[in-house]
Amino acid sequence: GAEKGTRRPNILYIMTDQQRTDTLGCYGNEKVITPSLDALAQQGVRFSSCYVTQPVCSPCRSSMVTGLYPSATGVIENNIVLSDALYSWPRALHERGYKTGYIGKWHLGNDPLPDYFDVWQGYHTGWDHWIEEEPVYQLPGEKKDAYEARVTAAPKEGPNVGRYRPDLEADHAIDFIRNCEDSPFLCWLSFYPPHTSKTAPEEDIAKYRGKFGSEEQDIYYAMVHRLDTNIGRVLAELDTLGLRENTLVVFLSDHGENHPMRWNNHLKRLCYDQSAN
Repeated sequence: GAEKGTRRPNILYIMTDQQRTDTLGCYGNEKVITPSLDALAQQGVRFSSCYVTQPVCSPCRSSMVTGLYPSATGVIENNIVLSDALYSWPRALHERGYKTGYIGKWHLGNDPLPDYFDVWQGYHTGWDHWIEEEPVYQLPGEKKDAYEARVTAAPKEGPNVGRYRPDLEADHAIDFIRNCEDSPFLCWLSFYPPHTSKTAPEEDIAKYRGKFGSEEQDIYYAMVHRLDTNIGRVLAELDTLGLRENTLVVFLSDHGENHPMRWNNHLKRLCYDQSAN
């Protein structure tokens, strides 16, 4: 355990989905507005040659949780359940007294949901970027049937209906961090954008309209901009609480996107740098 008078470092693990390396100013893109992530890169370590284990969501996420290649996790394609028998570093932290929270897209199975997260405000996969019904979150360790019964019984309307989901997820991360005064924490914040479908608040789209050659790509970068804004909110909360110096902040994406750089419209799975780097 930690020595008396010291505190083990917190971990804020922020990931996005289908975000290319060249979407950020710190990687040389002069058209984007990403001050939060650019500052994070300037203050820390920026990786310049880092590759995913596979440019598909579930396989790469299985590697992130276990430290193994997808061929060793068995998650070689989307929607294969990650075995609970495998090593999981969030579980290891949980067993050593960390308060663990998962927010956002998971995509590694939910029957049952992993029980090594104290707080779960996430989903298996597929939720829309805009909130159409008030979110009902599965409980750590809860079986899928029990969860779906609660979803059916829950009210469909609520204060978050109509919001852009990453805005709410940043709120959840801030609330989680505020409630970890008495223990070190792992906050895994997993945003779904800029994965398709490509959609963002109009105020962000307006900043990028006409910049990247197609409406689809303009919106893609607008999604990244909105993520940067929300990440900035979470980092600002670390500063407000005086936790930044004792928090390891990691930012990464599960894979990138080939469009519009390659010969067909396959967004990923073809392991060019744009989808794998």
